[in-house]
Amino acid sequence: MHIDRGVTPARASDQSGIHITALKELGSNPAITQYLESRGIDLVVAKPYCREVYYQVGDKNYFAAGFKNRSGGYELRSAYFKGSTSPKDISHIESGHKSVCVLEGFMDFLSLLSLRKQEQIQTDFVVLNSVSLAERSMDILKGYITVFLYPDHDAAGKKLLEKFENAGLNFVDASGIYKDYKDLNQMLVAGKQLEKQPQHQHRSRKSRGLGF
Repeated sequence: MHIDRGVTPARASDQSGIHITALKELGSNPAITQYLESRGIDLVVAKPYCREVYYQVGDKNYFAAGFKNRSGGYELRSAYFKGSTSPKDISHIESGHKSVCVLEGFMDFLSLLSLRKQEQIQTDFVVLNSVSLAERSMDILKGYITVFLYPDHDAAGKKLLEKFENAGLNFVDASGIYKDYKDLNQMLVAGKQLEKQPQHQHRSRKSRGLGF
């Protein structure tokens, strides 16, 4: 997936009513950096995949962390907003591997990279950006030998598993690694909070199976 560098000029408003005024590399806006850190995501992990997106809705200006999809739209996340520009689509990050990890959203994607930072993941990635877009990924996923799926532990996640089963994909349900949490990001944030606690509390909680 190509990531633009520097500042990108404004473009026309899209169907979502969001008018992007600028795209910048992560790190220049402390509020966006703090938001990512509150989600357990370090800048070094997010920088290759995300941008600072500055946009207008009507006559008001906003900014958010943005993750580009394969059709040129952006998923937008901030402390105050969760949405996207149009066109809405999946994101496919290709590196020539024979296996692929499939995640519901880009925070889960960045969380997986953060959790496995010490050992680089040797797969491609598909980020659905919405479970309702799962069908768009099927033809892509059929080209891989193994598919690792990371569904949320909720009703939508169960439906996603059913879709993959009905499609006959050779997939592995990888959600067992965060079985005590709704998703990868929730586990990542819990782990970061645990690291900040006094050492004696850290040891006692880890013994109850809360450590990653």
